Amino acid sequence: PDDVSHRFWCPRLAAFMERAGELATLPFTYAAEVTSETFNKEAFLASRGLTRGYWTQLSMLIPGPGTPRHPR
Repeated sequence: PDDVSHRFWCPRLAAFMERAGELATLPFTYAAEVTSETFNKEAFLASRGLTRGYWTQLSMLIPGPGTPRHPR
């Protein structure tokens, strides 16, 4: 797919980098949670409904797209 190619992401990431100073001032309310020593990535993603699409690649418990399903 086009949205995973270098050609797709490079200009977008360059635009983000140009605004790095501005982005650094945004009030991310989850910063303390995700930097905690007891941070639970799976619970964090699930509590925000981030269980589909690209987020599945960040999860060890949620099968990613194309993952074969094996009976347990």
